[in-house]
Amino acid sequence: MVNAVPETSYAPCGDLSLAYQLFGDGPVELVFVGPFVSHIELLWTVPEYKAFFDQLATFCRIVVFDKAGVGLSDPVPRVRTIEDRVAEIEAVMDAVGFGRAVLFGFNDGGFASIVFAATRLERTRALILADSYSFLGATGGWTTSSATRPRCGRARFPSRVKTIRRRWRRSHGCRKSAAPSARGGAAVP
Repeated sequence: MVNAVPETSYAPCGDLSLAYQLFGDGPVELVFVGPFVSHIELLWTVPEYKAFFDQLATFCRIVVFDKAGVGLSDPVPRVRTIEDRVAEIEAVMDAVGFGRAVLFGFNDGGFASIVFAATRLERTRALILADSYSFLGATGGWTTSSATRPRCGRARFPSRVKTIRRRWRRSHGCRKSAAPSARGGAAVP
């Protein structure tokens, strides 16, 4: 169990510094590539995250980090590419001395984790994805070219939004899971 907030260190990544924490006591090296918004020191105030990391720390050596532009990492002058995000994973692994690690891509951390695993086989022991996807169809997929865009992309996005709004008003679908207190259920503390 992690008793205190781990010490925050910084990994060089080009001209930027990435905030990271290393903790755990196991033989498995694991890189947690988190969601698009994070703050590694505030993360420990969320009981569910702390419990999750406490369990992992019993058999893993874990590194968590704030991506460039969020949390305690340096701000960025431009939107980061997927290749930039992959370089961030590698920079953090290098900083902590991980040779071949398990990548745990959570939410949009899955994008970079997938590309890292596919392009750096020698540094990838395994890939775990949770609440993730290979691309977000609502934004047009991997490319902005309409000729190569998947059919489920922008063309269907407006209808998806209408469906969500309609169900939300009728207390169906999203509202039940996203706002249980709105339907008389218990609010999550």
